[in-house]
Amino acid sequence: MRKFIFLLSALFVIFFSTQHVNAQISATAETTAKIVSGLQITKEADLNFGSMFSPTGGGGTVTVDVNNQRTATGVQLATVSGEAITAAQFKVTGSPNATFTITFPYTFNVTNTDVANSSMTVDNFTYNVTSPSTLDGSGNLTIKVGATLHVYTNQALGVYKNTSDLKITVAYN
Repeated sequence: MRKFIFLLSALFVIFFSTQHVNAQISATAETTAKIVSGLQITKEADLNFGSMFSPTGGGGTVTVDVNNQRTATGVQLATVSGEAITAAQFKVTGSPNATFTITFPYTFNVTNTDVANSSMTVDNFTYNVTSPSTLDGSGNLTIKVGATLHVYTNQALGVYKNTSDLKITVAYN
């Protein structure tokens, strides 16, 4: 029996020592890269609360929604011929169907261009989109921004502006 096992072992060693053993094997993987267009954002319309009268007893608010509709509480609105009430509007362009995040403003002040130290607060922003958002199949999305303007008692007459703080920032996810 020992001879049989020895003989079988010897044949086994001889058999496998004569087999050609591959020292290397390989596999391949596909490599892909995609160049996409950068996100662009352009302003199409400014946020305009329109004209109103200065409150004499308590102040109030004027709100413009994303559909360019204006409402007031505690403030009497004025109608001026040719004056457009508008929500801010931005156009975002980029890669079709791409997802991106949007950073919106929180609050800022508009300042009287003629009277020093006279300002009003803008806050309670509303949007027609959420963050993150997705560009359409053509790579476009329109963002509309409404807000509330706080008008204070005996607010100084004049034009109030802020040219830098209604800032929308977009970035691909």
